[in-house]
Amino acid sequence: MLTPQGPVVIDWATASEGPPGLDSAMSALILAQAALTMPDVAAAARAVLASLLRHLDTIEADHLAEARSRRAANPTLTRAEITGLAEAVTLINQTTAP
Repeated sequence: MLTPQGPVVIDWATASEGPPGLDSAMSALILAQAALTMPDVAAAARAVLASLLRHLDTIEADHLAEARSRRAANPTLTRAEITGLAEAVTLINQTTAP
């Protein structure tokens, strides 16, 4: 990543290649999980999620399904976090509904 201070390497343990829409879906999914499971930041996470979704053209269903699959395969997630992915997807769909 290029910054005003020069190049910076971000070492995401779960980084992988994929279509740009998958990045948006993954970001939305993580925000939705935070909104549902982290009371101290839930309001902020919901606000950022709503803003993100308003500024995106759309999150395609296949990108959201792939994001959910990749999050479920993340070895650092607990069983409860994996189970909660369905509710997070529902929150995203409700937030994007007109």
